[in-house]
Amino acid sequence: MFAAVWAAAVLLGTAAGESNSSRFWTSEAIIEAPRVVETAITADGRSAAYIVRRDHLDGNRRDSTLVWVDLRSKNKRDLLTASWISRLSAIPGSTDWSVLADEGSGIQLYRVTTEGTISLVVRGQSLVTMTADTTRAIIYSTMEPDEMVGVVDYGWAPNGGTLWYSTASPGTSVLAASAAISDPTVPKVVYAPNRSELHVLTVGGGDRLVASSGGYQVWPTLFYGSDAAKWRWDTNRGSYSLDYGTPSQGEAGNQKPTQETYDPVSGQSTPGPSPALSVTIGPNGGQLSVQGASVQRRLVERKSDGTTLDFGPADFSLNTARNPGNWILGPGGSVVVAIHHDALNARSSLIRLDRDGSVHEFETAVSIDHCAFSDDALRGVCIREGLAEPPTLVEVDSQAGTQTTITDVDPGYSEIAPLFYLPGLWSDGPHRAAGFVVLPRGYRRGTHYPAIVLTHGYDGDNAFVKQDFQWSYPLQAFAERGYVVICINDIPVQGDAARSAAYSQVGSGAGDLSADQVEHLFWLDELGIYKAAVRALSDEGLIDQKRVGIAGYSRGSQMVEISITQTDLFKAASSGDGQIFAPSTFWMGNNPGLYGMLLGGPVYDPSAWPKWQQISPTLRAKRTTAPVLFEIASMAPGAVDFYHALRSAGAPAEFVYYPDETHLPNVPQDRLRIMTENLDWFDFWLNGKEDPDPRKADQYRRWEGMKVGAMSSPEGR
Repeated sequence: MFAAVWAAAVLLGTAAGESNSSRFWTSEAIIEAPRVVETAITADGRSAAYIVRRDHLDGNRRDSTLVWVDLRSKNKRDLLTASWISRLSAIPGSTDWSVLADEGSGIQLYRVTTEGTISLVVRGQSLVTMTADTTRAIIYSTMEPDEMVGVVDYGWAPNGGTLWYSTASPGTSVLAASAAISDPTVPKVVYAPNRSELHVLTVGGGDRLVASSGGYQVWPTLFYGSDAAKWRWDTNRGSYSLDYGTPSQGEAGNQKPTQETYDPVSGQSTPGPSPALSVTIGPNGGQLSVQGASVQRRLVERKSDGTTLDFGPADFSLNTARNPGNWILGPGGSVVVAIHHDALNARSSLIRLDRDGSVHEFETAVSIDHCAFSDDALRGVCIREGLAEPPTLVEVDSQAGTQTTITDVDPGYSEIAPLFYLPGLWSDGPHRAAGFVVLPRGYRRGTHYPAIVLTHGYDGDNAFVKQDFQWSYPLQAFAERGYVVICINDIPVQGDAARSAAYSQVGSGAGDLSADQVEHLFWLDELGIYKAAVRALSDEGLIDQKRVGIAGYSRGSQMVEISITQTDLFKAASSGDGQIFAPSTFWMGNNPGLYGMLLGGPVYDPSAWPKWQQISPTLRAKRTTAPVLFEIASMAPGAVDFYHALRSAGAPAEFVYYPDETHLPNVPQDRLRIMTENLDWFDFWLNGKEDPDPRKADQYRRWEGMKVGAMSSPEGR
């Protein structure tokens, strides 16, 4: 599939990735790469702002910076740097900005002028903990460092004089029986129900409590893009929906969402039907959706009169969490919608839809995301970025569909010689999945390179140093070391009814599909894609099939462990903070339902034993031919199970635990260690190379011992 592309690469230069630049990718450069998380633009479209987040090895810290840009002169200045900044907004009727930031007293709501003057707007009365530690979490996050939070979320009314905001406060610990345990002899567990409050504040006036609710934890918009409390302003009246888990009779329960409309003038809330808070609006005022299956998916608008308008084929998803946005252009009725291409060359983009059914995409081979538009949506700003293109702020003309570069987010990253990459699309029977092949620095056709399959889920986009996908696997540094890196996304669920049902069944533990169907749709079909990708690249003469590794975290960790115990394709592996089908995890969370459905019961149930042997990596440890590096940040007894099973079978395995980390590592020095461990691990097992650094002598003696032990084991690895 790549032959024509190779020919083009030869025409473009003598070797892929060669450059006159003296700067190349290192683990340190990956860790400190800038990540733009939000943008905003003033109502008149004259100035913009964005938040850039960075990790710093010096000081072992993470911070956020608010940057202001004049779109006419292209001048910019830093307005604020803090340990945390989020929820950037242009204040209506003003040239000022508002953010949630931690200025030393927890995350609160601030106003920031274009000159950098900062003033407090709202201070939450209680500071609550955001953490991955479920014993302490009021706000639960597995992706960010611990923070103290005063204001959870907010939003301005169109007049700029009124805003809503939400807070959380800890409740009193009580004893409650676990909902999953009915035996009264089982010891009680302690939990602390929390109080969440929704307020409306008139600037220079009063602060009114609109609603409150109790629950276990708050999932705020400032971190996840959706909230238990949702609010939409209609002129200066607010429609809101509350959906908090509420304790009932000493057990966890769910309260039916409250839907009401609030009038700031009267201070009254009126119950009503659920406001359409998450609907994507089309050019005729109807609801947009992508309908159909696989390659037959189409973009459709259902109008208020029940009729539909078909905009044609759609190889994308609309207004998703990874690329949200829906803007109406002035009086003409056209709309701009943020989309995400799910197949070949996965990336975020924008489309404009007109009332006559025409579709105009803002053409780019890389991602356009984190967009914001002026009130009339004629002008906007976005971040443009790609695998080999550092992020830049661009101005978008929604009528012409053009982009104008305003500023580099960090000019230093433009000095790094870009790596060469290719979009990939692989098939295994009826199944197809997409991704990217990143070539080694100085790639020359005819050389068979070692390769690493990198996988996580659906977030392997054409975007710059995307930690959500590559975790702390040093994708770019692998390529600098001479590896082909094969980034593979999962088989798309959209439009695939059976696969969608399997995902739902895995989540709930109940459904109509058989265990074998679920196992194939959720796990084994993906392994078929990995085999197809490795086979295709080997047939092209690009990789050495005897030197292929695999790495992945979370969902990717499951696929790593399944893959290395179901095939001998991989000769080294790295499993990041995950576990799957381990005997010790049967009673965790919803596993009794899921594992019961898939495996037939716990491992000690004789009737379930054959199924456990068929799919459990722990019970198939003797079959693996891949040394495994485990890097764990959370409680993962299943990973411990698998590690000990491997060592008992004589298979090489290393287990490293990071007790102070989150699921997505956020401590810079920890990230550096994880990257270094992975570079060393794959170099040792795939290439037979050792770093001469004397500080690593013990590491290599340990690994050499594993290698000798594996060769002398009955399996003869």
